[in-house]
Amino acid sequence: MTWLIYGMVYLGSALMVYNVFSYVRYAQNLQKKEDWGKERNILYIPIVLLILFLLGYLAVGIFGKPDLIISGILFGGSIFVFIIFYLLQFITARVQENEHLEAKLLAVQESNKTKNAILSSVSHEMRTPMNAIIGLDFIALKDPDLKPITRRQFEKIDENARHLMALIDNILDMSDIDAGHIQLRQEIFSLQILLDNINVILRAQCLAKELFYSSAVVGRLDDYYVGDQGKLRQVLLSILDNAVKYTQNGSGTVTFITEQIESTEQNRILRFIISDTGIGMDKEFLSKVFDVFTQENTSATDRYGGIGVSLAVSHKLVELMGGTIEISSEKGIGSTFTVTVKLGKSDRKAAPKLSDQFAPVAIPEDYKMLNNTESNPADEDGISQKNEDDHPDGIQSVEIISALEENSEKTEKNPPEKTLPTAEVDDSSQKNGIRVLIAEDVDLNAEILADLLEMDDISSDRAINGEVALQMFSDSPENYYDAVLMDLRMPVMDGLESARRIRELDRADAAGIPIIALSANASYDDRQNVEKAGMNFHLSKPVDSELLYETLERLVNRHRKTA
Repeated sequence: MTWLIYGMVYLGSALMVYNVFSYVRYAQNLQKKEDWGKERNILYIPIVLLILFLLGYLAVGIFGKPDLIISGILFGGSIFVFIIFYLLQFITARVQENEHLEAKLLAVQESNKTKNAILSSVSHEMRTPMNAIIGLDFIALKDPDLKPITRRQFEKIDENARHLMALIDNILDMSDIDAGHIQLRQEIFSLQILLDNINVILRAQCLAKELFYSSAVVGRLDDYYVGDQGKLRQVLLSILDNAVKYTQNGSGTVTFITEQIESTEQNRILRFIISDTGIGMDKEFLSKVFDVFTQENTSATDRYGGIGVSLAVSHKLVELMGGTIEISSEKGIGSTFTVTVKLGKSDRKAAPKLSDQFAPVAIPEDYKMLNNTESNPADEDGISQKNEDDHPDGIQSVEIISALEENSEKTEKNPPEKTLPTAEVDDSSQKNGIRVLIAEDVDLNAEILADLLEMDDISSDRAINGEVALQMFSDSPENYYDAVLMDLRMPVMDGLESARRIRELDRADAAGIPIIALSANASYDDRQNVEKAGMNFHLSKPVDSELLYETLERLVNRHRKTA
């Protein structure tokens, strides 16, 4: 029994020596990581106490006559100190780890702020001259007396300028998506009009590359849907642009099929099938096709252009719309993208058009193969004709565009008619009589904007900054202006402050007049600031003329009805 008693005393003493040694190292590490200053003396107190305990253990073992209880207490005390010290080290390590992670998080947040600031600045500086290039190009193309060669040159300028803007937009969108800042609008829109606009763009692209382009609506679509038509348009155009880009000139087809495949009381599921007979992709690459900055090989980049961002952005946007993108492709044969999105149901109806209900339509061969339908005898142009009632699903409308060399003369003499029906517009939506206040400090931008409005029979007045805009609005009779187009970056008073001041004015039209932000900044923070300032809409520069007209028409008509 004696050996057990003294064994516990001396083992406790040895453990206490280890505790003293470990704490000394722990205190040294704390001093290295933090500047304790005069408070460092507090770290020495536990060392003194542990040494006193150790001396007490040795005194009992050497000079005393400990029994089993005393030795047990001494041994248990050493174990207790060891456990407490271990927990202290563990807690300190976790605290320091959390502090390190917080520091990293703060660094990342600061880095993101810096990145967003840089992107915003770069976007602004690039969009400002691009606004002038695209705007002046658009106005020049409206001149009916342009020589054909000059018109083609202007069209090339417009094509390349918009390609550059698409790259800028994709990079900004990718940044916003990564930061979780992308928010989808919930607005009522006509899918028929959206498809019609897309077909106009694709018609020009396919004619330029001498490709066949076919567009079909299968079955019936609702007149209107609820969702973000801008993002949906961006996704569809991105995939269609790639289909045209990667299909060789004069020897391929691009097919675009739209179908509503499911409907509930609240939602609609739509499917878009985009096929091409382009260069295709290896099956091994398909799993990487939606990765950022990824392309199958650098030779394709050199030959066809692009930086591998558009499909990654489209994939993220479709996911946000509650849908999916599927792809099938074969090298040298072509690719097919199937996009499904969820849109909200709208009860708004368009007035029916008798000509649209009974117009004969053409069925794309690609769609026949996908649905195993039999071809009718071809007409004189080699395009199969079939009435809507002959197809079980009903082909609502279709556009076939042939730009092959042997048909080029016929195409020029008789350009293909757009057969996609458009929604009926109320008489109340006419733009005649609209007067807009333009707040823009750059003379050239103001001149271009005024010319664009004049081309749509919209009159305008110009203020050189936000303060002048506020004064002009204040001095005008009530309801003199139907809308305000407000640049955000202006000297003296910026657009955000000017919009806030207008909303605070004590007059009947101040609270409801549409204020549309026009800015070369297109980041998430800019859009948030626009909403906080009480503006109704944000249009990024370069200004899309059609979107400008549509936005003004919609907001002004709504304001007039509620005024």
